[in-house]
Parts: sequence; structure tokens; C-alpha cells
Amino acid sequence: MSRFFVADGRRQPDPDANLTIEQVRDLLADFLPELVNASWTEQQEGEDTIIVFQKRVGVKGATLPIPPPPRTCKRCGGEVAVARTPDEAYCLVCGLRIAFDRVRGEWLVP
Repeated sequence: MSRFFVADGRRQPDPDANLTIEQVRDLLADFLPELVNASWTEQQEGEDTIIVFQKRVGVKGATLPIPPPPRTCKRCGGEVAVARTPDEAYCLVCGLRIAFDRVRGEWLVP
């Protein structure tokens, strides 16, 4: 009975029968970084066990939409307008600048 690992469509022999599947995945991730968070399924082929790694689809680089800024200034009550970028705004009356904090998910007055 042998174990084989399928990663990126390629069949790899078992590097060490004493390693867990997670340890083999981590070992292969040195050469195939997309396996770092991969899940797996096990299949039987006769007496052999085939472990197939599947890459997890992530959202790296994806950004959430920025909500519109507040309509009125907290300082003077004037109208607020979006500046050059969608995460910056300013008051048309007093010039107060506000920015959208992506970590907190809210508009903040500096």
C-alpha cells in the first residue's frame, strides 16, 4: 500500500510514510506556494491512496467598496464632497478633510 500526492496536476511520491498529510503539504508548499492553504481529498486506487490537493480560491488584492462620505461636516454642518480619491473627502465650507479607514471600515476625522 502506497501513498501518492497530486499537486498542480502532477503526481508526487510519498516523501516519508511517517509524515502527516499536513506535513507533506507544507513540504510541497516550499516548491508550490499555492499549496500553503490547500485542502485535500483522499481517493483509493486499488491498494494505493491518492491525496489530491486543491488550491483554495482567495480574495487577495480584492477591495471592498467604499461607502459614500457623510453628507454634512461634523465641525460646521457644511456640505461634504469627495476629493481626488474615493477614500478622501472634504468640507466645502470649512475645508475639514476626512478619510475612510479601511481597517475600521468607517469615515474618520483626522
